[in-house]
Amino acid sequence: MKNLNIASKLTIVAIWGSAIPMMAIVGVFGRGNPVAMAAPPIAAGAATFALVKDSKDSQDKEKKELSAQAGRMKMLEMRLENLEEIATKDNYSLIKSRD
Repeated sequence: MKNLNIASKLTIVAIWGSAIPMMAIVGVFGRGNPVAMAAPPIAAGAATFALVKDSKDSQDKEKKELSAQAGRMKMLEMRLENLEEIATKDNYSLIKSRD
């Protein structure tokens, strides 16, 4: 959970912050039914798992995009160097002479 963004962390805190009081309410009004008492933490655990998995998938996607962008940037830098080399030649001219 260290590499989750702040929004994911706050969502997880909110999920568990509401699951604990739900357990207390079910315990009081549900007459201690163990199935009803187990539902909030199970749901909170499933939601937390889904949120962490989704967050990691999006982080992996961002890393791949950054890698692809870095490769494209290197290619563009090489093309720019080639253009600079061509443009700095002594006899290079953009305008064709009519001889």
